[in-house]
Amino acid sequence: MAFKALQIQGVKAFDVGPLPMPGKEESSSKAECISWLNSQGDHSVIYIAFGSVATLSVEEMHELASGLEGSGCSFMWVIRKDNRGEKELPQILPEGFLERTKDRGLIISWAPQVEVLSHRAVGGFLSHCGWNSTFESLQEGVPMLCCPRFSDQRINCHYICEQWNTGVEVMRTDTGGLERSYVEAGVKALLHGEEGLKARHNAQRIMAITKKSQKEGERHSVANLQRFYDDMRALCCISDNP
Repeated sequence: MAFKALQIQGVKAFDVGPLPMPGKEESSSKAECISWLNSQGDHSVIYIAFGSVATLSVEEMHELASGLEGSGCSFMWVIRKDNRGEKELPQILPEGFLERTKDRGLIISWAPQVEVLSHRAVGGFLSHCGWNSTFESLQEGVPMLCCPRFSDQRINCHYICEQWNTGVEVMRTDTGGLERSYVEAGVKALLHGEEGLKARHNAQRIMAITKKSQKEGERHSVANLQRFYDDMRALCCISDNP
């Protein structure tokens, strides 16, 4: 629809993609993540990350943590250093949470997201629904537990839950905040419920389509990049020779 709208207005548009995922990088954080995931069962882990901009208040972190604990599920939770400021984890999480969940939870400040999502142990992704996270999750066939914060994230959430049926939205309080019982219910529904199974099936179907498109569309993407280059070069020639 977007391309058609641009074409009607006489604006040239060159579609390129889906693009292959970037190469894998080595790091100590990556090694810790993958080693921990290797010890978990298939589709047993809920991965939690809110991108590089969205933040949670301490109150929301308490509710999220309590919901994860109540679910009884294994989890990998990315809490960025800038989201906790100068505070240590015990200061922003419920008292005793780290000790009580140490055998089934891993909290880190950064994760190699694509590799985490592609791991057999990851059964769901609790996300803010930023476009990059949405695309990466779908490309790896991982259903999403949606917790949009602002902007296009709410639109992405609508498509994930209502159009593509590849995820479940976390219920909110009347003020839009997180509540532990809603988090717990969402995690259980995604990892163990019928709705979650359907979401996983649909996500994996989209993954297959995406990977097929990458192979079949490679020539198309290269051709469009060449067309774009040729157009830009022609414009430069025109400006150099008035």
